[in-house]
Amino acid sequence: MCCTPFRTSDARSLLESQRDELLKSFRNREAISAAREPDGMDQIVALNEQDTAMRRFTREAATIREITAALKRLDRGEYGICLDCELKIQPKRLAVIPWAPRCGSCQEAAEAEDQAGVAFA
Repeated sequence: MCCTPFRTSDARSLLESQRDELLKSFRNREAISAAREPDGMDQIVALNEQDTAMRRFTREAATIREITAALKRLDRGEYGICLDCELKIQPKRLAVIPWAPRCGSCQEAAEAEDQAGVAFA
């Protein structure tokens, strides 16, 4: 039984549309290339812009992977079920983050665990 606020076909269309949109911007890697600026300040600005582009690139790549995983869960009939507790993910959460692999509680716990791991690393 589907626990999403919309039909499975709607979820698939939404996920595929978002993935395709990210892939379009993901393919534009010009902002990542380092430009040689003759002026020191211009070079700092260019490197800062490159750093910002790399962070966006990394975020978009992660989101594309998450959307692809959500599409696979959809194919297996597991979409909308939390990977950790196996309970239904709230429809409001899926409406905001259609590729969400976890319910809100389990996501918070996973993020807290990640933060604790970073703190001790």
